[in-house]
Amino acid sequence: MIEATNTILVPFEKSLQEEALARMSRPVKIKDPSARSLLPDDYKLQEVLLSSPVSKVDQDTIHLKDGREIKYGGLCVWAGGNGPVPLTQDLIESLGEDQANVQNVARGRIAIDRWMRALGGDGKILAVGDCTFIPEDPLPATGQVASQQGEYLA
Repeated sequence: MIEATNTILVPFEKSLQEEALARMSRPVKIKDPSARSLLPDDYKLQEVLLSSPVSKVDQDTIHLKDGREIKYGGLCVWAGGNGPVPLTQDLIESLGEDQANVQNVARGRIAIDRWMRALGGDGKILAVGDCTFIPEDPLPATGQVASQQGEYLA
């Protein structure tokens, strides 16, 4: 697994992030000696690369922004998540420093407070749904959260 940021499951609390990383990084024992003999000594069933943004994927290589290349010989699955739409990006840029200061964790989402007010908007801009991020209390980008936020705002 390759992750651009320094953790996984960003919307969840730190203890859940750490547990998921521990489970994904645990050693796996291959019990069948004949299968084990086919694998290199440094073989890992899974590996987690954090702080490793991908710059390009081609037919057999994943290229990381730091210049590393990862060869693969089968299937590459990209779970890139939500990406910002131009309207959201434009709003974030127009709101200035308050938004810029949290974009390392908001990652293209509008940073809001618990009352759905966009940071830097002087309380005049409200936003809900998966285009938003609450820095002090991140919530998952799901329809359920958006529905609850909409009901609260209404």
